[in-house]
Amino acid sequence: MLPLKPCRMKCLEKFMEEDRQKCFAEYWAIGNHDNRGRYISSLITISKPKTHRVVEENVKLREIVCKYEIIIQGNNQAICRECFRRTFGETIGFTERVTSKKKESFSGIIAPDGRGKFAPANKTKMEDLQSAESHILSFPSYESHYCRNRNSKRFLSSDLNISKMYDLYKDCTKNLVSLKIYSRCFHELDLEFKKPKQDTCHKCDVLKMKIITLAGVDRDSAIQERDTHHKAAEESYEAKRHDKEMAQKDDRKAVLAFDLQQCLPTPYLTTSISFYKRQLWTFNLTVHNLVTNEATCFMWNATTSGRGANQIGSCLYQFILQFPDHVEEITFYSDSCGGQNKNSSFVFFCY
Repeated sequence: MLPLKPCRMKCLEKFMEEDRQKCFAEYWAIGNHDNRGRYISSLITISKPKTHRVVEENVKLREIVCKYEIIIQGNNQAICRECFRRTFGETIGFTERVTSKKKESFSGIIAPDGRGKFAPANKTKMEDLQSAESHILSFPSYESHYCRNRNSKRFLSSDLNISKMYDLYKDCTKNLVSLKIYSRCFHELDLEFKKPKQDTCHKCDVLKMKIITLAGVDRDSAIQERDTHHKAAEESYEAKRHDKEMAQKDDRKAVLAFDLQQCLPTPYLTTSISFYKRQLWTFNLTVHNLVTNEATCFMWNATTSGRGANQIGSCLYQFILQFPDHVEEITFYSDSCGGQNKNSSFVFFCY
């Protein structure tokens, strides 16, 4: 609420600040825009001017005279227009709209506010939005190989981007939505573009974010946990180096490290028509002999088989059949992928 200024009606002397404050608080407690408009309208009296000044030609005469009042303890008291606005904290535009509506009304009851009740003329039609979504969904999408158990996102080919998709959308649709709306539809569908990524340790990533965001005892605890985790990782690497050295000295032992490469789309094409096709997945399991420093790749596609524990075990079984008879002990090193090697099926294979 703004303080009053000196005026011709001497409002500053007539009204106490405490009374104005109560009027202001009760008025804004109404909350609703239409209710506030109706209350302001009830305090404005519109009449025709009784006299006119003699003015020059082509000068528009005043059509109405407005009188303003406020109610204090049941008594209506006249107040000037500026002090009226300052008491209720309303703008010039608001009071002028209320006055104009009351003037145009036959009974003096103002019409409710019409803003936001009608759809804008340039609003995108629902069928156009559905057409854009249908086009986006026409591109094959895939679950993440690494984190499908933690989120529901689906990924499109890394060769795509929203600009390329929108260019293809323009070629096959007449009633186009804008690039901004097309991009918004894409993100609302919980899609992303699959980027080439390297395996990272999930626990390391979580602890790193905790150290960045936390403070005090929680941060110290996260640092200690990270150090313990790194120490365990170093012990694993040291165990692998030790096993490698032992195998190099003893030909009865062998040490293998294996991992499945990210799925390879086949054929690898960047032409526009390939974006709409579900490409064939090719799998590549690489087995590295740490003693001889040689790598062997096992490749197959989705029409042959999947990429679970049975397939990984079959490839490793074929690989170890190549070892001579004097090899008695084989040590395997791999990541902790539950679907491929960290499961009971693979453990039974090892036994």
